[in-house]
Amino acid sequence: MNTLVPRDYLIHRHCFTGGWPEAQEWLGAFPNLCLGITPLICFERTSHLAEVGRKIPLDRLLLETDAPYFLPKEETKNLRVSHPGMAIHVAARVSMLQKASIEDVLTAARNNTKRIYGI
Repeated sequence: MNTLVPRDYLIHRHCFTGGWPEAQEWLGAFPNLCLGITPLICFERTSHLAEVGRKIPLDRLLLETDAPYFLPKEETKNLRVSHPGMAIHVAARVSMLQKASIEDVLTAARNNTKRIYGI
């Protein structure tokens, strides 16, 4: 992508499932890129995503559900499909991992969404 996409493009790296080393590559290569973190961050088996959630600068974070596919761990017994309202679970997990208030996480995600999508 480095040779095809201008470095300063606004990019939403959708449904990021990589670890912190890959996240650093993306964030370093494109200063206007935000990583979309999904409810997969809520599961113990995805500790590599927890590291991303702990280390990602809030000004580079987007919250996703990837609905209807990824249910948050807390909802797997209650529901069969995800929906956009489930993004609060991602925000809560990032908040806990970063020891930041959920308000700060939500504000950052809203500001990042506005910036990336021009809304």
